[in-house]
Amino acid sequence: MHSLFPINALLLLAPGQQGRESEVVERIRDVAGLDVAASRQFFSSLKQAVLSGDKAAVSKMMRYPLRACISNPKRNQVASSDEFIKHYDEIINEAVVKAIREQEFNELFVNYKGIMIGRGEFWINATRGSNAKPGRMCVITINN
Repeated sequence: MHSLFPINALLLLAPGQQGRESEVVERIRDVAGLDVAASRQFFSSLKQAVLSGDKAAVSKMMRYPLRACISNPKRNQVASSDEFIKHYDEIINEAVVKAIREQEFNELFVNYKGIMIGRGEFWINATRGSNAKPGRMCVITINN
């Protein structure tokens, strides 16, 4: 048996956060069907890359085609990493940056569609392989 969440990490949480953290962990595992450690690492890496403005790193965390709005040409999908980087400032606008800046792991919303950051600014899930098991973590939608 392996532990999905280190017990000593629970001790570092403020009172009241332990219950919320374990609820998020359970929902990631049981409702979204995702690996908890991979989800935690992806969230942390995404947050760091967005807040530091690392366009290349953020672009590698997307699943293409990515659902996001761009105005020129006006459409709701971004086809590639190159296109994402070209429209980065429009896609990762101030509202999107604010959402991830203020989001804490223990406050994530999780459902069968994946992990939501903010009020839906980011949706995260994993690619699915031919065996229907979760694969690479990625952003599937940015509501900008």
